[in-house]
Amino acid sequence: MRSARTSATALIPMSSTATSPGEILKNEINPKPEIHRVIFRDLTADTEGNATGVGLGDFVLRQLADKLDPVSTYMNVITSKYPGGGRLPMVVDNDRQAIFLAIGSALRTEAETAKIARIKNTKDVEEFWISEPLLPQMLASGRVEQLTDPAPLAFDEAGMLGAF
Repeated sequence: MRSARTSATALIPMSSTATSPGEILKNEINPKPEIHRVIFRDLTADTEGNATGVGLGDFVLRQLADKLDPVSTYMNVITSKYPGGGRLPMVVDNDRQAIFLAIGSALRTEAETAKIARIKNTKDVEEFWISEPLLPQMLASGRVEQLTDPAPLAFDEAGMLGAF
């Protein structure tokens, strides 16, 4: 069995109250960040099409959906006793659409103030991109350091984010 490694983007809202069954909240019991929307961008070659876990997301890019191998994905989610991990979220063509829909579907979130985090993949999270509204909160945690100056998201002509 191979585990899925995906490239992901998360929309981290400012509120502290759950509004949907899949929301992850930060509180005394659960120190994880509150996340309203998750976008899965792609599968690495190591996954061999196993998309176990993408069912936890809200949007996937078409490039991921096209690589999905239903047999290995379904075998893994049935073995893990969590078939929901193999569901396919809404499929969109590019990053620009996915981020637009994620922000538009999150409660109390505007594009200008959206707290967004982007990781290279689920195995390599030592360095990641965050939106400027999230920067003060991350720096205040004492667990991260700023490596570059803030810069806007840069999309190519196809609506895709640049290489990580």
